[in-house]
Amino acid sequence: MDLLTQIKKRKATKEYNPNKKIAKETLKYIFNFINSAPTSMGIEHWRLLSVRSLDVKKKIVDGFMEGNKQKFLDSSDALIFITKNKEWFRDQKNHQELQKIIKAKSKAYMEEFSIKSSPEKINEIVEAEIKSLRTGKNLNVLVDDITEWSKRQAYIALGYTLVISALKDINSTPMEGFTEKLKELLLKEKLISKEESVSVCCLLGYIDNTKHPTIGNKQLRIDSKEKFTVK
Repeated sequence: MDLLTQIKKRKATKEYNPNKKIAKETLKYIFNFINSAPTSMGIEHWRLLSVRSLDVKKKIVDGFMEGNKQKFLDSSDALIFITKNKEWFRDQKNHQELQKIIKAKSKAYMEEFSIKSSPEKINEIVEAEIKSLRTGKNLNVLVDDITEWSKRQAYIALGYTLVISALKDINSTPMEGFTEKLKELLLKEKLISKEESVSVCCLLGYIDNTKHPTIGNKQLRIDSKEKFTVK
């Protein structure tokens, strides 16, 4: 079955079967696929918190809006995309990590395109990029807030998540229905730092065929002829 056919089968799942779990090998494959998602400047702004334990879910479920709580608990795995916020980029203790990431990307770029440069020049480029990240200046982005810019990178990874889950016949629910309390609860459980933000969530699992409200319904979308303009 081709990719488009699989994608057209998917729809946001409202009810999950709490007794059916994704195989660990399948989940590992999904993680590797998500990890291939690109990020602006190659900074890899996000990390992924995957919650399967019901005990952990119960400790943080109150961070979700009422209509999302039960499906969060019933899903096989709840993926929480956590991103670096502007405080993270400005904190001097993260300087070395930023240097390491940017230097590796810069060297790989230069090698791929056979660009010759001295170690001093590479270091100069690295420090200039770090300065841009800390000040938010000279970044080719549409938002001034670097925290928001980081969050947008997580949505690219979310797209990868929806594609690979559909290919693996796993149901999914992209979810923004959480509150500031979620970060508070994650902080309490030491699953996030103050220099990070919760960007978006995605539930994975298997649909409960006995009570799902859209069973048998086709995916509904506006016709592509109305949505796409080609000039």
